[in-house]
Amino acid sequence: MAILTEEMKKVLRPIGKGGAVVHLTTCSREGKPNIVAERFVTSYKDEYILIADMFAQKTKVNLNENPTGCISVAYPVNDHKWVFYGPCTVIT
Repeated sequence: MAILTEEMKKVLRPIGKGGAVVHLTTCSREGKPNIVAERFVTSYKDEYILIADMFAQKTKVNLNENPTGCISVAYPVNDHKWVFYGPCTVIT
């Protein structure tokens, strides 16, 4: 499991606290992609990224069919860009 750096955790804060909008991409079992912009994102411990459930129904369906996702973060203030790829879990 990858460890998030302090710089990455800083960007993965809620947007009102200096964070960035992230784009979460999921894919259906058949390979049809879906992308959503998310504002309420934070890190948990040193290895998890949490995204609030904002009624993204297709995202939930995709993650139940194919539990892998990709998060892209563009933080233009510091000219940094990251892509996080890995297993996802829907927690209710």
